[in-house]
Amino acid sequence: MAYDYKKLTKKGGNNAPGIKKKVLVAPVRTFATISEPTNAGTTPGDGIVISTDHTFGLADGFVELYTTMDTGELTGELIGERDSRSTNPKVVASHPGLYAEAIEFADKAKDEDWIVLVEGLDGVLIQVGTQELGADFSYSFGSGKVSGGYKGLVFNFESFGKAYIYEGVVTLKP
Repeated sequence: MAYDYKKLTKKGGNNAPGIKKKVLVAPVRTFATISEPTNAGTTPGDGIVISTDHTFGLADGFVELYTTMDTGELTGELIGERDSRSTNPKVVASHPGLYAEAIEFADKAKDEDWIVLVEGLDGVLIQVGTQELGADFSYSFGSGKVSGGYKGLVFNFESFGKAYIYEGVVTLKP
């Protein structure tokens, strides 16, 4: 079915760039249900809005990753070749310190598929990753120098397909 294009106008209100200092993540395997957009095609924009809650088992939920102020960014780009294109949403953020829990988190996380929620300064939650195409995790780290620099890890979550707006309830891991 062909998409019915509508006029795009500037939305009023806050359009401040950036994401908040926490990123919410959960391995795909921990979800009981991963919701998808349910009103696709009803109103422009509905095809990317998830309004039904994601659900987890009793001991699971999203975990918060603290990120250093002004290091986190959500980006996306068109990828592929003519007649065969998709998008590639990514979340990159820095976490301070090189300590056992953070290094082990990163080492274990590389072997999982993820659903990632990032909150913009406007309060909108953007989801990266789906059940079929969970976000991939990679990382780098550095010690910084005595004269300056950053000591910590840089987390990268990358997926293929759409980024979604998540309006459901956010369940945090107990």
